Amino acid sequence: MSALRKFTALALLAFLLQAAYPQDMASKVYSLSVTRKSLAELIPTIENITGLSIAFSPSVTDPSTKISCKIVSRNLSEFLNAVFKNNGISWEIIDKQIVLRKQQESPPIRFNTIYGTVRDARSGELLAGARISFTGTASVFTNSYGYFSVQLPVTTALLEVFYPGYQPATLQLTEKIALPCIVALEPLWVEMQPVEIKEKGTSAGYWEAGQGGLLMRQLREGSGGNDMITALGTLPGFSLFGDGSTRFFVRGGESSQNLILIDESPVFNPSHLLGFVSSLDASIIREIRAWKGDAPSEFGNRLSGVVDIHLKEGNLNKLAGMINLNPFFSSTIIEVPLKKEKAGLMVSARRSNLEWLRLSAFTPYDFNFSFYDLHLKLNSWLNNKNRFYATFYTSSDQYSAVTESVLKNYGLGWHNLLTSLRWNWLAGSNLFVNTLFNTSRYTYRLYLNSRHTDYWNSAVNWFALHSNLSWFLSPRLVVRAGGGVENYISEPGNVVMGPGGSAVFSSNSRKFRSLSGFAYVGSEITTAEGKWLIHPGLRITVWGNYGPQVVPYFNSEYQVFATDTIPSGQFYYTHTSLEPRLRLVLRTSETIRLMASVASTRQYFQPLSNTASPFTTLETWMPSGPNIKPQSSLLLSAGIGYTSPAETFECSLEAYFRDLKGQIDYRDHAGLLYEPFPEGQIRQGNARAAGIEFRLSKVRGNITGGLTYVFSRVKRTTPAINDGNTYFPYFDRPHQAMFFLKYNNLRNLSAGAAWYLSNGGMTTLPSGFYLENGLPVPVYSKRYNARLPLYHRLDLFANYSWNGRKTNLTYEISLNIRNAYGRHNPFIFGFNKVMDDEGHFRVPADFNAMMDAVPTRLSVSGVLPSLSFKISF
Repeated sequence: MSALRKFTALALLAFLLQAAYPQDMASKVYSLSVTRKSLAELIPTIENITGLSIAFSPSVTDPSTKISCKIVSRNLSEFLNAVFKNNGISWEIIDKQIVLRKQQESPPIRFNTIYGTVRDARSGELLAGARISFTGTASVFTNSYGYFSVQLPVTTALLEVFYPGYQPATLQLTEKIALPCIVALEPLWVEMQPVEIKEKGTSAGYWEAGQGGLLMRQLREGSGGNDMITALGTLPGFSLFGDGSTRFFVRGGESSQNLILIDESPVFNPSHLLGFVSSLDASIIREIRAWKGDAPSEFGNRLSGVVDIHLKEGNLNKLAGMINLNPFFSSTIIEVPLKKEKAGLMVSARRSNLEWLRLSAFTPYDFNFSFYDLHLKLNSWLNNKNRFYATFYTSSDQYSAVTESVLKNYGLGWHNLLTSLRWNWLAGSNLFVNTLFNTSRYTYRLYLNSRHTDYWNSAVNWFALHSNLSWFLSPRLVVRAGGGVENYISEPGNVVMGPGGSAVFSSNSRKFRSLSGFAYVGSEITTAEGKWLIHPGLRITVWGNYGPQVVPYFNSEYQVFATDTIPSGQFYYTHTSLEPRLRLVLRTSETIRLMASVASTRQYFQPLSNTASPFTTLETWMPSGPNIKPQSSLLLSAGIGYTSPAETFECSLEAYFRDLKGQIDYRDHAGLLYEPFPEGQIRQGNARAAGIEFRLSKVRGNITGGLTYVFSRVKRTTPAINDGNTYFPYFDRPHQAMFFLKYNNLRNLSAGAAWYLSNGGMTTLPSGFYLENGLPVPVYSKRYNARLPLYHRLDLFANYSWNGRKTNLTYEISLNIRNAYGRHNPFIFGFNKVMDDEGHFRVPADFNAMMDAVPTRLSVSGVLPSLSFKISF
């Protein structure tokens, strides 16, 4: 009996130990994250993690085999499959040993193509830039129309979909899944903060997201606030002109070298109030993509920045809208579902509220300034594979004030009119085609009489037919290609006389007609390990000018010595260019990216303006031709980006060098207003620019913010200017810094500040004076020989929102204070003008003594507060 009891006890103990072993194994967490590390190096680590020894024959299993995996699991088999099986090594546990063998070749993997769209579950609006993740680490992104296509092994069970501000979603892949599939994401919350600028995967990540570029959402609108243009100034590489201006400069380029698109149509003047307010209402902007001179090959005919704006599509599920009131303008947005989940209409209207300024003691009684803009957008799903968009946009500004000077006597006005018709077609499971017909018209008028019946007119008419395709060949290869034809008709300056008009002004009847054809191809390549992202591209452009036209010929003194009359329809100038582009991104780790890019660009159509004013000014648009060479740019850039493991902090550092040719400048005292041949006023030269851009930001937590700093220089050399010596143009600002901070600890309240600091721009001051009939006359020896004072300002904002108790209305109050400490930043210096007690500028004169040269400077404004009240439903 004693022996039997001992045997029974030993057997029971062995059984309990054997049962306890797998329980212990099951409770253990197995974790490993490595990239391309050899098997020999990993064996000690894996033995330590699993508690099991590893045995293999080097003749059968190569010790130098590279292992890449990222796995966290409580299941030992799942862990070993991720480490070994997914890297071509089979395994088996024998007598508490992991035995490794060479994995037998498996039959060819079969693939399925999964394609569809990602949408907002509440409004039905498509979400561009959503990330679709599969097999743990690999990802693709939706395009600008929310479309994606990916080829996956038939064994793939699910896809995960992510988008900032939305709950992630999981798509189960079954044999009966309906294609194209629709992934609807639920918003995490209704974003009420007045400022939110987000770069898609900022610093370390944005270089690899889709076609790259900076992606910004939820911009703050309002006078004195961060509208679309002001928000661009918070990003390194985009330099704003200053107070009261929508002009911006990108990496050493002119503001006229930037391309701004609204639903893929160009807008030639995006400003209201002479530049104080953007003509694009931020409340209706769905997304903005911005490139700093290295845009994909589908964009062309501009040298510098590209700002691609897509408007909201409208709520497809229910009636929605917004009313916004503030002292400077009022706006209304209505979103109407015409057919639930199939068709919708969005209408946005905004007009100025500036009548109260006429009652101010600081403005003359006859002062008048008004503006409005109107947006309409229709979108309709014709079926699961065809969608139609129609966009209409118009804006208008009118300014008049009857005072002493010619310009103020009669006023000025400018107008934008834009249409965009687009057809999206899913031509196959992995082929997306976007075909569009777009138009854009811009006019600028300088009124010559108080009735506004006589005026100097400058106009641009643009028509285009484009077709673009995206071919999703595999998760690691996307090909984009397309082409189109564009027609430009410009009036650089004609005088239009009404009934009984004065004959004092001569009329210039020249019009310029140009035709451009282009084709491009580009691709997005990801290597098998996911370390390299390669984005090559090539664009070819053929440009031609055609008659009727009168072409002048200039001698060495830029005087017309002959003209040639070109008949209607005949081409008299053609030019062809190739624009290669390449962007490389290297993922050295999960947190660090390296980037390098090269981009060649051409510009054939540009405005002529010889003023350095920040405001909307007289512009005459002209094409390149026999007397104006096409402008060209070669941009080289490299950078490094870092994202903290918790994705709380982001940092980026970029450097660039740029070589520009054919840069446009003007002869001394150039006149463009009534010049029959303005080409003779132009002088072209070359420029070089270089800079370093730094950004550090905190993107998570109750307190967010960041710091940007840019050091940059741009130099020009124009043979006929400054005696051929190199000079700095007016927009050269070596040091630029911006600090922004946002606090949103409370649910309904947020507040923030942004502080801007930079060198002043370059200006031209007289080097001396001489007397002419007893009056001092300035002498200018060099162009841009002085720098304006240091520029700095502080902007503040606060925002409070709440929901109605018995209604579905949401209320919001926003306070914006632009230039909070009242800094007067001058943008121009003058002489012999002083302000009198009535606020008018006068030229001092004392005919009994010599007149002194009295220096003056002009700035835009002091403190500019704005209080807005918004109702949304």
